[in-house]
Amino acid sequence: HTHSSVDAIFKMRENYNIDYADVERIVVNTYENVLKIAGNTRFDDANMAKFSLVYCIAAALKYGKLGVHEFEIDKLKDPDIEKIVKKIEIYTPEEINKQHPEKWISQVSVTTKSGEYEELINYPKGDPENTFTEEDIYNKFYELVTLKIPEHQAATLLERCKNIEHFECIEDFTEGF
Repeated sequence: HTHSSVDAIFKMRENYNIDYADVERIVVNTYENVLKIAGNTRFDDANMAKFSLVYCIAAALKYGKLGVHEFEIDKLKDPDIEKIVKKIEIYTPEEINKQHPEKWISQVSVTTKSGEYEELINYPKGDPENTFTEEDIYNKFYELVTLKIPEHQAATLLERCKNIEHFECIEDFTEGF
């Protein structure tokens, strides 16, 4: 339920080169279930942060991504994150509520020292209406797999996965791991 808002932040960072240090206010209009599931305002550990819309928005704005590493304790305790969180306002207007679950809407407005920017996301990245690209999938694969194996082995594993139909047995597939 955090993904539409995070996607809006990513688009604004990309399209308008927004710097988190210039942000004065963030207004999020989304559906009620977001707050029921991800309305956690405390993020003392990774599990709490994953269910905190405010943390996810702040981290996406500051770090430009929101993967495994952005939920590490040093990132959770970053004083800049708390400063950003204090600037976030979340509303659940009826016109958006009534469109959920058909749409997973998040309308995000960011006011900076130089202007106001807005993005509307109807379907988060990964939804059937807004599918992942191959590059998205490969990037996620590398981020997760390299937590346990070196990057060169991850590249080999990815190639094997892409060509799995050519392997006769699992022993051939896993050779060298």
